[in-house]
Amino acid sequence: MRKKTEKTAQLGLLTALALIAGYIELLIPMPVGIPGVKPGLANLVVVWALYALGPYEALAVNGMRILLSGFLFGNLSMILYSLAGAAMSFVCMYLAKKSGAFTILGVSIVGGVTHNVGQLLVAMAVLEPDLLRTGAPGRGPCHGSSHRDPGRRSGETGASEKAELKTVQCSFFSSGSLAYFSGFI
Repeated sequence: MRKKTEKTAQLGLLTALALIAGYIELLIPMPVGIPGVKPGLANLVVVWALYALGPYEALAVNGMRILLSGFLFGNLSMILYSLAGAAMSFVCMYLAKKSGAFTILGVSIVGGVTHNVGQLLVAMAVLEPDLLRTGAPGRGPCHGSSHRDPGRRSGETGASEKAELKTVQCSFFSSGSLAYFSGFI
Protein backbone atom coordinates (compact mmCIF):
# COMPACT_ATOMS: atom_id res chain seq x y z
CA MET A 1 0.00 0.00 0.00
CA ARG A 2 2.81 2.40 0.90
CA LYS A 3 4.54 1.69 -2.43
CA LYS A 4 1.38 2.56 -4.38
CA THR A 5 0.95 5.81 -2.44
CA GLU A 6 4.57 6.79 -3.09
CA LYS A 7 4.19 6.10 -6.82
CA THR A 8 0.99 8.15 -6.99
CA ALA A 9 2.67 11.07 -5.20
CA GLN A 10 5.69 10.81 -7.51
CA LEU A 11 3.50 10.84 -10.62
CA GLY A 12 1.59 13.83 -9.25
CA LEU A 13 4.83 15.73 -8.66
CA LEU A 14 6.13 14.89 -12.14
CA THR A 15 2.84 15.97 -13.70
CA ALA A 16 3.02 19.27 -11.78
CA LEU A 17 6.64 19.75 -12.86
CA ALA A 18 5.74 19.06 -16.51
CA LEU A 19 2.78 21.46 -16.24
CA ILE A 20 5.00 24.20 -14.83
CA ALA A 21 7.61 23.58 -17.54
CA GLY A 22 4.88 23.80 -20.17
CA TYR A 23 3.66 27.09 -18.71
CA ILE A 24 7.19 28.51 -18.70
CA GLU A 25 7.43 27.54 -22.39
CA LEU A 26 4.39 29.70 -23.11
CA LEU A 27 6.13 32.69 -21.51
CA ILE A 28 9.35 32.36 -23.51
CA PRO A 29 9.13 34.42 -26.72
CA MET A 30 10.46 32.48 -29.71
CA PRO A 31 12.01 34.52 -32.54
CA VAL A 32 10.71 32.03 -35.12
CA GLY A 33 7.74 33.07 -37.28
CA ILE A 34 5.92 29.78 -36.72
CA PRO A 35 3.15 29.85 -34.09
CA GLY A 36 3.35 27.20 -31.40
CA VAL A 37 7.09 26.58 -31.60
CA LYS A 38 8.40 25.83 -28.11
CA PRO A 39 11.71 24.57 -26.72
CA GLY A 40 10.17 21.36 -25.33
CA LEU A 41 10.91 21.74 -21.63
CA ALA A 42 7.93 19.59 -20.66
CA ASN A 43 9.32 16.82 -22.86
CA LEU A 44 12.34 16.60 -20.55
CA VAL A 45 10.10 15.49 -17.69
CA VAL A 46 8.44 12.86 -19.89
CA VAL A 47 11.80 11.52 -21.09
CA TRP A 48 13.05 11.35 -17.50
CA ALA A 49 9.88 9.48 -16.46
CA LEU A 50 10.33 7.09 -19.40
CA TYR A 51 13.87 6.21 -18.29
CA ALA A 52 13.40 6.31 -14.52
CA LEU A 53 9.89 4.94 -14.04
CA GLY A 54 8.79 3.17 -17.19
CA PRO A 55 6.52 3.64 -20.20
CA TYR A 56 3.15 3.48 -18.42
CA GLU A 57 4.11 6.10 -15.88
CA ALA A 58 5.63 8.38 -18.53
CA LEU A 59 2.50 8.03 -20.65
CA ALA A 60 0.33 8.94 -17.65
CA VAL A 61 2.44 12.04 -16.89
CA ASN A 62 2.37 13.12 -20.53
CA GLY A 63 -1.38 12.61 -20.89
CA MET A 64 -2.24 14.43 -17.68
CA ARG A 65 0.09 17.31 -18.56
CA ILE A 66 -1.58 17.77 -21.94
CA LEU A 67 -5.11 17.65 -20.55
CA LEU A 68 -4.38 19.98 -17.65
CA SER A 69 -2.38 22.51 -19.68
CA GLY A 70 -5.03 22.46 -22.39
CA PHE A 71 -7.82 23.19 -19.94
CA LEU A 72 -5.79 25.79 -18.02
CA PHE A 73 -3.96 27.63 -20.81
CA GLY A 74 -5.51 26.56 -24.11
CA ASN A 75 -8.60 25.17 -25.75
CA LEU A 76 -9.96 21.95 -27.21
CA SER A 77 -8.06 22.44 -30.46
CA MET A 78 -4.80 22.75 -28.56
CA ILE A 79 -5.57 19.59 -26.62
CA LEU A 80 -6.31 17.60 -29.78
CA TYR A 81 -3.19 18.75 -31.62
CA SER A 82 -1.06 18.13 -28.52
CA LEU A 83 -2.53 14.67 -27.97
CA ALA A 84 -1.82 13.72 -31.59
CA GLY A 85 1.76 14.96 -31.36
CA ALA A 86 2.28 13.37 -27.96
CA ALA A 87 0.93 9.99 -29.06
CA MET A 88 3.26 9.82 -32.04
CA SER A 89 6.13 11.22 -30.02
CA PHE A 90 5.68 8.78 -27.16
CA VAL A 91 5.50 5.71 -29.38
CA CYS A 92 8.65 6.75 -31.24
CA MET A 93 10.51 7.63 -28.01
CA TYR A 94 9.58 4.29 -26.49
CA LEU A 95 10.73 2.41 -29.60
CA ALA A 96 13.95 4.44 -29.79
CA LYS A 97 14.71 3.73 -26.12
CA LYS A 98 13.86 0.06 -26.48
CA SER A 99 16.10 -0.32 -29.55
CA GLY A 100 19.15 0.76 -27.58
CA ALA A 101 20.51 2.64 -30.60
CA PHE A 102 19.87 6.09 -29.10
CA THR A 103 21.20 7.94 -26.10
CA ILE A 104 18.80 9.80 -23.83
CA LEU A 105 19.51 12.96 -25.87
CA GLY A 106 18.72 11.10 -29.09
CA VAL A 107 15.45 9.80 -27.64
CA SER A 108 14.52 13.34 -26.65
CA ILE A 109 15.28 14.63 -30.16
CA VAL A 110 13.25 11.82 -31.71
CA GLY A 111 10.38 12.82 -29.41
CA GLY A 112 10.55 16.49 -30.39
CA VAL A 113 10.70 15.83 -34.12
CA THR A 114 7.92 13.25 -34.13
CA HIS A 115 5.74 15.48 -31.95
CA ASN A 116 5.90 18.11 -34.68
CA VAL A 117 5.25 15.52 -37.39
CA GLY A 118 2.18 14.24 -35.51
CA GLN A 119 0.77 17.75 -35.22
CA LEU A 120 1.44 18.46 -38.89
CA LEU A 121 -0.36 15.28 -39.90
CA VAL A 122 -3.40 16.33 -37.89
CA ALA A 123 -3.27 19.82 -39.43
CA MET A 124 -3.11 18.27 -42.89
CA ALA A 125 -6.01 15.97 -42.06
CA VAL A 126 -8.11 18.92 -40.90
CA LEU A 127 -7.19 21.40 -43.63
CA GLU A 128 -6.40 19.12 -46.56
CA PRO A 129 -7.99 15.69 -46.02
CA ASP A 130 -7.44 14.60 -49.63
CA LEU A 131 -3.71 15.32 -49.36
CA LEU A 132 -3.26 12.53 -46.81
CA ARG A 133 -5.46 10.09 -48.69
CA THR A 134 -4.32 10.67 -52.27
CA GLY A 135 -1.18 12.79 -52.05
CA ALA A 136 -2.90 15.65 -53.91
CA PRO A 137 -4.78 18.68 -52.58
CA GLY A 138 -8.52 18.36 -52.78
CA ARG A 139 -11.65 19.60 -51.09
CA GLY A 140 -10.63 20.54 -47.58
CA PRO A 141 -12.39 23.33 -45.71
CA CYS A 142 -10.18 25.80 -47.58
CA HIS A 143 -11.35 24.78 -51.03
CA GLY A 144 -14.60 25.21 -52.88
CA SER A 145 -16.74 22.16 -53.25
CA SER A 146 -16.82 20.69 -56.72
CA HIS A 147 -19.78 18.54 -55.75
CA ARG A 148 -22.55 18.67 -58.32
CA ASP A 149 -26.07 17.54 -57.64
CA PRO A 150 -26.57 14.44 -59.82
CA GLY A 151 -30.29 15.27 -60.22
CA ARG A 152 -29.53 18.56 -61.98
CA ARG A 153 -29.14 18.90 -65.70
CA SER A 154 -25.96 20.54 -66.98
CA GLY A 155 -27.63 23.83 -67.99
CA GLU A 156 -29.27 24.49 -64.61
CA THR A 157 -27.69 26.62 -61.93
CA GLY A 158 -28.07 25.52 -58.32
CA ALA A 159 -28.66 27.76 -55.33
CA SER A 160 -25.11 27.27 -54.09
CA GLU A 161 -23.69 28.63 -57.36
CA LYS A 162 -25.93 31.71 -57.10
CA ALA A 163 -24.90 32.38 -53.53
CA GLU A 164 -22.21 34.93 -52.86
CA LEU A 165 -18.75 33.39 -52.59
CA LYS A 166 -17.17 33.78 -49.21
CA THR A 167 -13.44 33.90 -48.74
CA VAL A 168 -11.97 32.10 -45.80
CA GLN A 169 -8.44 32.47 -44.52
CA CYS A 170 -6.83 29.12 -43.92
CA SER A 171 -3.44 28.50 -42.51
CA PHE A 172 -1.17 25.50 -42.64
CA PHE A 173 2.47 24.69 -42.21
CA SER A 174 4.43 24.35 -45.42
CA SER A 175 8.19 23.86 -45.55
CA GLY A 176 8.62 25.14 -42.01
CA SER A 177 6.83 28.44 -42.55
CA LEU A 178 3.27 29.50 -42.03
CA ALA A 179 1.54 30.10 -45.33
CA TYR A 180 -1.83 31.78 -45.78
CA PHE A 181 -4.05 31.27 -48.73
CA SER A 182 -7.64 31.98 -49.62
CA GLY A 183 -10.18 29.48 -50.77
CA PHE A 184 -13.81 29.74 -51.68
CA ILE A 185 -16.64 28.10 -49.80
